[in-house]
Amino acid sequence: MAQSGKMTISKDKKFLEFNLKNGWNYQEKGQRNSTNTQLIRMGFKEYKKVFDLSSFKLNKTDDSTFKNNYQMLNMRQLATTIDSLENITSSYQKLSKNLLKPNIPILKYLDSPWKAQPSLARVDSFQQVIPDSTLHPLLLKAYNTMSNIKSSTDISAVNFDHDRENLRMHLMKWHEKITMSIACLVLFLIGAPLGSIIRKGGIGLPLIFAVIFFVIFFLLNNFGSHLVKEDVMQPFVGMWMATFVLLPIGIFLTYKAMNDSQLFNMEFYNRLLKKLRKPKSAENKI
Repeated sequence: MAQSGKMTISKDKKFLEFNLKNGWNYQEKGQRNSTNTQLIRMGFKEYKKVFDLSSFKLNKTDDSTFKNNYQMLNMRQLATTIDSLENITSSYQKLSKNLLKPNIPILKYLDSPWKAQPSLARVDSFQQVIPDSTLHPLLLKAYNTMSNIKSSTDISAVNFDHDRENLRMHLMKWHEKITMSIACLVLFLIGAPLGSIIRKGGIGLPLIFAVIFFVIFFLLNNFGSHLVKEDVMQPFVGMWMATFVLLPIGIFLTYKAMNDSQLFNMEFYNRLLKKLRKPKSAENKI
């Protein structure tokens, strides 16, 4: 037990040093959990304890390892990366077409004059058109062609999904930097009018309503982020969903507070119910 202390780590990450001042050190000598033990209390003005960390083999991570991660970029860097990723994802259609052309030569002749020819007789199988001597090599070549096409498209599909996910993460982070800034204004538009509208209950009741709206904002923001990551919702809609839901509520509460509304006044609703009951009671008397 010490009144003040300081912990430092050496530059080579091999030693951990504790410097304590003005405290007590408690030690126990002998076998534990028995009565034949000796308890020692030692006071000190300055105490230094050094731990050897070399056995842990700690490796220092390079500072530039995560510099290109979307969470480390500012808005200008995010915008530049988003533009590059959009160009990459839009080029996959052309890339896929170039990969299929060598394997499917018929793509070059989609506007061939065969369309103008009269329809040929219907055939039920290749055996009616292709001789038996060339059927097996032809089927083998078709199988190899389809295998090459599948392997090429599978690789392109994996790369496309990775780049598209990376693009979503960058867009989500770009919108999040704006929505988190606007969230302060949105929650202020909700919390400040609540203190003016709710006249009873002191500071506790407005605080409870403010916490409820904050929890709603937090849940909507988390749901939107999760839906964007799962590619269920567009980044713009997912990240702005909480703002779109709570901003009209904040504007409405601000308008009510400026007009001295009795929105949360229970006496106002009780008087309103009494006025509604009076005509009914008068009708019953008649």
